[in-house]
Amino acid sequence: MDSRTDDDYFIICQKLIEINKIKIISMDEMKLSKIDKDIIGLGGQAVVYHGLYGDIPVAVKVLTEIDWKSLSNELIIIANIVHDNIPKFYGMIIENSKIEMVFEYVEGKTLDNFSEKCFAYFSDNQNTI
Repeated sequence: MDSRTDDDYFIICQKLIEINKIKIISMDEMKLSKIDKDIIGLGGQAVVYHGLYGDIPVAVKVLTEIDWKSLSNELIIIANIVHDNIPKFYGMIIENSKIEMVFEYVEGKTLDNFSEKCFAYFSDNQNTI
């Protein structure tokens, strides 16, 4: 069983930000209204908004609840993965006790739309033995 506390994971996340050279972005660099019309995704621990980082369209994941262990794992992965099919991670906003993650905005259908089609296809095309 993991005996680390939230404070331990907060320190780990700070070190991961430093080690992985994750850019800390100021709110002054962002154009983000955080109004309902700009919400592009909702989850159990975050709300994702459409915004601008300078003149670059971005998706900003605003953490509403923080699972420090999951966040530390996510930071390691997103800071080090570079692939054409994965949105670029620009950095983090850490202000006013809030943590926000800034990603490249990709237009198109959501993963939910894609998975619904896949599940429907496989449900309709099941073969019984």
